[in-house]
Amino acid sequence: MSSKNPMQTVELNLDFSHWCSVKDHIWNTGDKPVNEGEATHDWEFRIKDAKDGDMRHYVEKIVIYSGRFAEPVKVFTKPPYVVQESGYRNLGIQVDIYFKGINAKEHKQYALCLSPSLEELSSGKKDNLRREKTSTQRKLITISHKDPSVIKRLVKGGGKLLEDEIEIQRQAKTYSDRLVQGPGQTYKNYEQSRQKLGTFLENKVLQKLMLEDEIEIQRQAKTYSDRLEQIEHVKKVRAVGYRLYKSDPNRPSTPDPSDLEKIKSWKLDLLDLQSSEDVEISPEEVKEMVTEAKKAYPYNFYNSNIPPDHDLRVVKTPEPEELLRGDEWDDMFKTWIRDISKQTQNIRTFAKEKESEKIRDTRRLEREEKVKDDISKFKESIPYQAVLLNDKQRPPTPGTHLALHRDNNSIENWKNAIKEKYKILAKFLSDRQFRDINAMKDTLLYMEYAKAYHFKKVGHVKTPHGGNSCLTLKDWELKFEQWKFELKDVVDEYNKQRKRSSETSCSEIAIDISSSAKQPKISNEALKKSF
Repeated sequence: MSSKNPMQTVELNLDFSHWCSVKDHIWNTGDKPVNEGEATHDWEFRIKDAKDGDMRHYVEKIVIYSGRFAEPVKVFTKPPYVVQESGYRNLGIQVDIYFKGINAKEHKQYALCLSPSLEELSSGKKDNLRREKTSTQRKLITISHKDPSVIKRLVKGGGKLLEDEIEIQRQAKTYSDRLVQGPGQTYKNYEQSRQKLGTFLENKVLQKLMLEDEIEIQRQAKTYSDRLEQIEHVKKVRAVGYRLYKSDPNRPSTPDPSDLEKIKSWKLDLLDLQSSEDVEISPEEVKEMVTEAKKAYPYNFYNSNIPPDHDLRVVKTPEPEELLRGDEWDDMFKTWIRDISKQTQNIRTFAKEKESEKIRDTRRLEREEKVKDDISKFKESIPYQAVLLNDKQRPPTPGTHLALHRDNNSIENWKNAIKEKYKILAKFLSDRQFRDINAMKDTLLYMEYAKAYHFKKVGHVKTPHGGNSCLTLKDWELKFEQWKFELKDVVDEYNKQRKRSSETSCSEIAIDISSSAKQPKISNEALKKSF
């Protein structure tokens, strides 16, 4: 990348939107949620480019997280960037967007509000409430960069060069001015300016309408899908009535999911056909309808929260062994559903107690791990290691189950007992080290070393100190013997050097004497001739 590339700025317009809808078993029945914990809404959170640009060109990954997700952290590396969950209360969502070729990330927050609220649903007054809600927030992100490839990816994915936006605004202002100054122009130029300004403003309005249409289409598609699933479910739960309905050549067609009133009427027609006294229902048909009914509320809630052998699982599934009239099966089915519904409050209480127990167990395990970690760290300390190596009767390690009680001081008492033993041990080792060092300094070996060191004939041999490296008497004795060995080695080497130096001096003196004895004598006459 050339350093001559100018800094360029791109604006990204991203839509953060959510859709929520009250669950079918709450909206279409008289069931009222009375406490927190049970999911009351299905919801969806989505991130997309405001102009439907392909965000894959510039997005490396998007991380969406919230403590209320089933999985708190969700990572998306490609579209669609959508989270679908169920819940019962409002939540905050954190979003981190990582861009290709850019080290920095963009952090955004979003408040997802579920409507109607739990309090409104609990009141049971649904006439003035809307089951579904859609909300969208526009998030503006501005990115400046010198790398042309980064700018190209941003623009290709739907971003807008800020220079282009400024130019568009400038042109719009120019067109507007020209309209005002129209009489001073030719008619042709005036008409062109008016048309261009109209097109510019029309495009802006059109973009907004397209965005609103897209949001509405998504909402309707979700509603249509839910109702289609509901129709298929009713066909199987009222299978006998549906077969009779299909056998009538003059029957109206199955209602379209978009027509809620026709769906309600159609469901009642199936129920009337199936609950007739003239209809016979076999055990196999009962089994078929019961199997489908177990997939929906309230049985799925009952079944998912109560263990198979629990005392609360008291409602028996209808299993007739002979033919039933339609009205008999209708009474049996309604009684079964009613008995299960009566258990829902007990189930919610049980589920809440189960969750509380899970939280207590989690906290207990956390405290236990903390205690274990505390004990483990203390066992690595000098006091514990010293007592461990010297004292066979050290205080026993307390059990973690005893230390979990807030009023229990077993851990601190154990630590203090170890520290007291360490103080006694450290005092004994310190006195022994002081005595051994002073005794050594009174020996001829140390005095000879000290004299040579004073006259800078030998290097320094450091006097040992126990410190943290000597946790036992054996450690000190080993260190002390090593010090004596080092002193002796230094003194012996010094004495060898002195001996070699002395022998060299004697040899040089002997050579001088012998060489002077062998010189010839010169006569007085020879001396005179030399001068």
